Amino acid sequence: MTDKQCSASRQWVVDLKYYTKIKNIVKHWKENESDNCFWKIKEMTYANILEAFEITKDAFKFFILYHCVETFLHAIFYIYVTTEILANNKQISSIIAAAVVVGWIVKNFIYETVLSVEFEDFYIAVNDAVVNSIVQMTNDQCSEQEKQMHKNVVRMSQISRKFEVCDLFALDAATPRRLLALIATYTLVVLQFVYLNE
Repeated sequence: MTDKQCSASRQWVVDLKYYTKIKNIVKHWKENESDNCFWKIKEMTYANILEAFEITKDAFKFFILYHCVETFLHAIFYIYVTTEILANNKQISSIIAAAVVVGWIVKNFIYETVLSVEFEDFYIAVNDAVVNSIVQMTNDQCSEQEKQMHKNVVRMSQISRKFEVCDLFALDAATPRRLLALIATYTLVVLQFVYLNE
């Protein structure tokens, strides 16, 4: 998910709100052919944004799954090796190595967090578009073309769902917390094995 897709959906909502405000301020607004074209273009733009999201989901689901699994496995492996080294050797070089390993784990975790935040921003922008469309559908000053566009936006948004990484988990704001909980759970298991075997 790129920032362009999130900003495109945000800009779509901002443009729509701005156009609606202008229309509501001018009481004697007359619908003409260019307005009908405007609503069709807005609808097509929104459909293209959602289509780009679907393409992104299909293109990156395996890479994101790989990175999540790799982050988990490397974190557990690094923690195991680091605890073994620190249990047997208390020198400064061992502590520095442990700090580097923790830094590497944090780097991977930050990447997962940034990715999740970007997708959550996109979900929020889509939700804003749906809320704005529902509000505008109840507006009496909306033309039939405008109401139809808003209905289609709501319909298209219901079809589009969150990014499911290979149907295993949803990529949203809670993903980093779930990954951290999984790493913490298995870290406790690894620590038990290391210190109970001594």
